Amino acid sequence: MVAQAIWVDAPDMATGMKLFDHNGAYPTPQHPVNFGTIGTPWQLMKQVGDCASNPRSEIFEEIVRRCAQIKPGVTADEVVAVLNSKPIPLNTTFYIYRKEGGNLVMDAVGPKGMTAIQPDGEKSATPCQSKYPLNNRAVNSKGEANFDDACYSKCLGLDPVDNIALTWWGIDRANWTPASGFENLLGVLEFENLVPADAVFMMPN
Repeated sequence: MVAQAIWVDAPDMATGMKLFDHNGAYPTPQHPVNFGTIGTPWQLMKQVGDCASNPRSEIFEEIVRRCAQIKPGVTADEVVAVLNSKPIPLNTTFYIYRKEGGNLVMDAVGPKGMTAIQPDGEKSATPCQSKYPLNNRAVNSKGEANFDDACYSKCLGLDPVDNIALTWWGIDRANWTPASGFENLLGVLEFENLVPADAVFMMPN
């Protein structure tokens, strides 16, 4: 009996992120795209952590400040409601803007005359991210396809200083880039999930 492996090439650029439990072990889905749950931008900000979702965090304060430029007097609760109003699929761009009637909305259509330019501000020097171990936690290939899962603890070798098995780390990240308002662009928030390891991953879990 021969087991079939599913190989997935990483995209050239960030395509987004899904919701999942950092402490869970997930079964391989029938198709890699089905892994995880599509979340709202607010849920993804919460998954990344306080640096994105805390009311006093730079990212959240910046988004509220920009929303106040679109709708003066907007409250933080209104901004959360907009960010939490609909799930955002991978490789999708949503726009927050003021619709006729005065309310802020978020959708993939965007306002009239929207721009496709890049933001002209600078990203924060300190990335907003959460880091979590993957060893024997997010992979369950042995139970699914009878592969030996020891590799996920041992294939990286030993740490040259501590002489213990190296850890595979996953990172969820929220990248905020402010913009000046040129062509009505006030900022861009991007999500990404990455594993900074020189490795090939089979059956993404």
